[in-house]
Amino acid sequence: PRVFGYVNPSLPVFEALVAVLERKRWPTVLHAPGVEPRPGLRFVSIHPSPMRMDLALGGCDLAIGQGLGTTSAALLAGRPLLQLPGQLEQMMTCYRVVTQGFGVGLPQGGGEEAVSAALDLLHGDAGFVRRAVGFARHYHGFTPAVAVEAMAEECDGLM
Repeated sequence: PRVFGYVNPSLPVFEALVAVLERKRWPTVLHAPGVEPRPGLRFVSIHPSPMRMDLALGGCDLAIGQGLGTTSAALLAGRPLLQLPGQLEQMMTCYRVVTQGFGVGLPQGGGEEAVSAALDLLHGDAGFVRRAVGFARHYHGFTPAVAVEAMAEECDGLM
């Protein structure tokens, strides 16, 4: 599978993630702020600069993320997720992704074995893809502007 990830390189699991993806030979593009590209990697391409999520997600099969922005974009693109929460809000998002069957969560302390198992589970279960695609169909056409407009109308109605 082709993989796109938006991952904070300060996570303890970051190096294990890169190593596992390289060993699996899964073509991967990772946006990791502040990490320079590593020429020795053949299958994992690391980019320190932000990327266009729509293009990156349009060309992948699986997504890796932490926060609400990457999670929302991946689900709107119909991509199942490996969640790597690093803080409370991300853990809450991860909980919803996992309980709704859109992906797999990996705790902060996971090493290479845990990363590999999580990726295999995500890739091996077509149910994750089916549910993520269902989410994308249900929310087709949704943009942040739609949410802002709905909130503004609700506030206006309350006043």
